[in-house]
Amino acid sequence: MSGKDGVMVLHVGRLSYEKNVDLLLRAFARIAGDYPAARLTIAGEGPDREALPAWPTNWG
Repeated sequence: MSGKDGVMVLHVGRLSYEKNVDLLLRAFARIAGDYPAARLTIAGEGPDREALPAWPTNWG
């Protein structure tokens, strides 16, 4: 989905390892490099919800 302000990505689903949300975050990081106005919205609950904010900083 894109809008006049840039790319918008929405993920709705269970936040768990099996859903590959970490892959989504890595892919979005690449998109954001080309589209600085890009926005990512993640909606959902699950066992990885608490760890989600720390994932990008744990990649090194």
